[in-house]
Amino acid sequence: MASIENVNKAMPETHSNQQQQHQQLSTDPGYFPQTAATGPTQTVVVDAPKLPFRDQVIADAKIIRGTLLGQKDTKEHGQKILAGELPAREPKRKMTEDVGVDSRV
Repeated sequence: MASIENVNKAMPETHSNQQQQHQQLSTDPGYFPQTAATGPTQTVVVDAPKLPFRDQVIADAKIIRGTLLGQKDTKEHGQKILAGELPAREPKRKMTEDVGVDSRV
């Protein structure tokens, strides 16, 4: 029983020594050099025009297809769609009388 009491008495001293060492280090000006040297930072967020979800899926599919099949032009086309340089889909064509369908037949 005497040895357990000795251990219990020794533990608070060890713990207090560690606390003193930590306090000494944390008050040392060289302990946190990055904190003292840097100031507040400013973050600038620029909203890019958002691509519709359907177009994002089309672009991602082209990138994946081009990567897997080794088609560099397909992959680049998908990247250009994501960048907003090319449309994902061709505009719908309107049926007109000039298409060449002869209704007199």
